[in-house]
Amino acid sequence: MGMMELGSREKDGKVYYDFMLNRGPQHPGYGPVRLIVKVNGDYIEDARLDPGYVHRGLEKLMEYRTALQNIPLAERACFIDSINSTRAYVMAVEKLVGIEVPEYVEVLRTLAGELNRIVSHLTRLGMAGGAMSQHTAFMRSIKARERALIALEALTGGRYGTEFIIPGGLTNDMPQDLPDIIEREFKKIEERLKDVETVLLKNRIFQSRLIGVGILKPEEAIELGVTGPSLRGSGVRYDVREADGYGYYKEIDFEPVVAEKGDIYEIGDCYARVRVRYQEIRRSMEMVRKLVKIAQSFPKNERKILAIPKPRVATLTFEPGEAYARTERARGEMLYYIVAKKKGPYPYRVKIKSPSPTLMQAFLKLIKGVRIADIPAIHLSLDECPGDLDR
Repeated sequence: MGMMELGSREKDGKVYYDFMLNRGPQHPGYGPVRLIVKVNGDYIEDARLDPGYVHRGLEKLMEYRTALQNIPLAERACFIDSINSTRAYVMAVEKLVGIEVPEYVEVLRTLAGELNRIVSHLTRLGMAGGAMSQHTAFMRSIKARERALIALEALTGGRYGTEFIIPGGLTNDMPQDLPDIIEREFKKIEERLKDVETVLLKNRIFQSRLIGVGILKPEEAIELGVTGPSLRGSGVRYDVREADGYGYYKEIDFEPVVAEKGDIYEIGDCYARVRVRYQEIRRSMEMVRKLVKIAQSFPKNERKILAIPKPRVATLTFEPGEAYARTERARGEMLYYIVAKKKGPYPYRVKIKSPSPTLMQAFLKLIKGVRIADIPAIHLSLDECPGDLDR
C-alpha cells in the first residue's frame, strides 16, 4: 500500500494531515483493482476506483466469433461463476436463432447453475473469513468448496471452464452415478458448514468487524442498481430466478433468501450480506437435491441434451434482429443483449450488463467516513468480481 501526503490544515488549534493511499492492484485479498483513498488519520474522506488491470474487451471479441466460439469468452466474464455467466449469453443466442431447448436440458442447466453458485459463495465466504484473520474458517470454506467442485466436475466435466452449456443444449448428459456423488459430497459440505457457522458467523471478533458496518439501506441499494445477495441483504426481495422463472426454477417453487432483522445485526450491514450468502448455500443444496431427483425421473427416451443436430451447433447462423436474456448470478443480475444486422455466423453487437460495476458504486459510497480497516469487510461482503468489473 503506497502513501503520499497531500497537505495539512489547522482546525481547533490542531494540525490535520491528509494522505492519499494506494490499495492494490496487487493486493491479495482485493483482486487486481486499484483503489485510491484520501484519508484523514485512519478515516476515509474520499475514494476513487481505478479498474482495468484485467480488461480484455470481451464484448468486442464476441463480434468476431461464432455463437459456439464465444462460450469460453462468456465464461470468463466471471470465471468463478462461469455456468450462470454463460447461461445468459446462450439464452440470448437461442432467442435470436429461434431454438427451444428440451425440458431435460433446462433441469440440468439449473442443476449446474446451483452447483456453481455453491462454489462461488463458499469461495467468498472463505475469503471474508481470511480477510478478518479467521484462517480456520477460510480453510473450512475452501475444503467445502473442493467438495462442491467435485460434484460440479462429475456433471460438467470441468471445474471452472466447463463449456457445459452451449447454444441448443449441453455438451454431455448427467452420469448415472451423479446422485451418489452429490449426496456423498454434500454430507461433507454440511459438516464443513457447521464448522464455518461456529468459527466464523458466531465468532465475536468476526461479528464485531461486520455488524453495523457498511450499512446499505434498501432505497440506496435500489437507486445504485445493486442486485443479487447484496440487494437481498438490504431486505429487498428481488431475484431474477423468481422474477423471470427461467430454467426450472418455477417448477421447483423457488424462494429467494432475504435478510430479516436479526438479534445482533442490522439489515443491510456487512454481516447481513455474508449471512445471506451462507443461507443461499444451504438453499442451493436443497434445490440441487430436488433437481437430481427430477432428472432421474425422466424416461431414457426423453433425456435429450440437444435441440438441434450436433453439427449445426458449430454453424449456427444469426438472423437479423435483437434479443436479450438475463440470469441470476452468484453476485447478481447478468444480462446479455445481442444484435444481428444481417444473416451470418457473427453477431453485430454484444452488450453485457453485469453486477460488479454497480456493486463497486455501492462500495465507494459505503467506505466514505469509515476506517481503513473496514475496507476489506465492506468489499468482501459485496462480493465484486474483478474480471466481471473489467471484462
